[in-house]
Amino acid sequence: MTEDRGVQVDGEHGHIPGRAVKLSNMIGNGLSNTRRTVTPNEFIAKWHASELKERSAAQEHFIDLCRLLGEPTPAEADPKGDHYCFERGALKDSGGGGWADVWKRHCFAWEYKGKHADLDAAFDQLRQYALALENPPLLIVSDMRRFRIRTNSVSKTHEFGCGKLHRLTAAIDQTRGRLKWPSLRHRRQ
Repeated sequence: MTEDRGVQVDGEHGHIPGRAVKLSNMIGNGLSNTRRTVTPNEFIAKWHASELKERSAAQEHFIDLCRLLGEPTPAEADPKGDHYCFERGALKDSGGGGWADVWKRHCFAWEYKGKHADLDAAFDQLRQYALALENPPLLIVSDMRRFRIRTNSVSKTHEFGCGKLHRLTAAIDQTRGRLKWPSLRHRRQ
């Protein structure tokens, strides 16, 4: 039994003098086994309005993207972070170390930058980590409004903006397909 700010927590129920309260109700939906989904309009509205810097926003942006696509987050899919995680450390080809913002073994490496950033520079940075990240087939960079997906072996680029997420149903499916491509590729192997 632990005590936190006068609320005793014992097992699944918290006890406030005079009444029992489920621990999940005290904490919120954080303990829920059901994943919240994000609609295209919610995603666009949130990230167009956001003024957060890269470091403050990258992981939440990626989690929202997972929710939009119906995919598990890194922690849901790989609690140990062995094959899918945020902040994967890597040595640069040029020497020194760095971090890929998101990495999924045999699938992709992802580098975030702040809004309106130079995505070519972000790609160059990510490419320096590629060998240390087991040479993932896709290198993805994003400034939270644009997504640029490049194949690692043959230089082919797909770029699209958030705005495509809420156009006609066909455009939504096409964009979702492009965004899901990195995770679907891993399932096919």
